[in-house]
Amino acid sequence: MISKYVRFGSQVVDAGAHIGAHTLVMANLVGPNGRVFAFEPRKKLHRELHHNAKLNGYENIVALRYALGDTNAVIEMDAVVDENEGGTHVGSGGDAAELRTIDSFFLQNVSLIKIDVEHFEDPVLEGARNTIAYNRLFIIVEIQGGYNYDNVPEEIREKILHTIGKIESMGYRVTRFGTYDYLGIPRGEAG
Repeated sequence: MISKYVRFGSQVVDAGAHIGAHTLVMANLVGPNGRVFAFEPRKKLHRELHHNAKLNGYENIVALRYALGDTNAVIEMDAVVDENEGGTHVGSGGDAAELRTIDSFFLQNVSLIKIDVEHFEDPVLEGARNTIAYNRLFIIVEIQGGYNYDNVPEEIREKILHTIGKIESMGYRVTRFGTYDYLGIPRGEAG
């Protein structure tokens, strides 16, 4: 799925990169002249992400230990629960991290933003508004991960629809693929 939307030589944003499974694929797709900006706020996961990039010989991955949102601040992550290190949220009891907007990095030639940020999708999208408008990029986002739209409480369905509406308001059409994942395609582009 990702390969269809990453342009060779472009830049890509991996928001919520975890240990880099998607990051490595995207680094291969952008090629040696492209860049993948991989954001992972958890200290241990960021270290593993950085290690995986080096282990696999990718010099075009920029592993950044930042949380992403709609403002620049210092935040605290939730403590790890049930050994699911990728399932942490902005909260308390865990690692401190710097929160940044995607727009604050002034990225150009961006073909894709992939977002997997554990229910923090709306602030990340808001903090990427200028990057999205400037680049006419594709968006792959896990919305309210862990909840299948077809079988969720009404309150969660409303959050999912709100996030879809936010993406559509930025000039996109949104389609669902898989259980939790959605694709934002710029209006007028083939999908």
